[in-house]
Amino acid sequence: MSQGSEYIALERLETTYKTCHYAANLCVHATSESQKPIVVLFPHGEHLRELLVANVNLPAPDTVLHKPYEDQSVKEFYLRDLQAIAKKNGFRAIEVVQGVVLSPEEWTAESGLVTATQKVQRKAVEKKYLEEIKVRISFVVATVVHYLGELTGIRILRVGLL
Repeated sequence: MSQGSEYIALERLETTYKTCHYAANLCVHATSESQKPIVVLFPHGEHLRELLVANVNLPAPDTVLHKPYEDQSVKEFYLRDLQAIAKKNGFRAIEVVQGVVLSPEEWTAESGLVTATQKVQRKAVEKKYLEEIKVRISFVVATVVHYLGELTGIRILRVGLL
């Protein structure tokens, strides 16, 4: 992906972000219009279960185990973990993930989200999760606008979806 005059190698980002202990698989989504990438991620079930049991700041595993992708605190945990990976690996600002979409469905060749050799089918993942990606980008934009409003004292009345 090229943003302005800067190029982002999505495959390199994916390879590095896949070192996330709590991710079974992921796909980095970015466009020339987006400021930073979004990651669509299928959680690693056993590692997520261990995390939920061990972390008092996250919901108990019996409350979200079957639907962790719907819990905002779980999404925020994944975002912070991926951002820490980016920092550790010296990513440029435009390579640091700005949002996470958690996938409830395992990525298999039968679902079309990966090939038989487990290579991520980027276009299929992006197509399947496009609405969630748009919502995540809108959430990030609204958060930034809110934060800027807090800093400047300007009240923003409406932020539209991208």
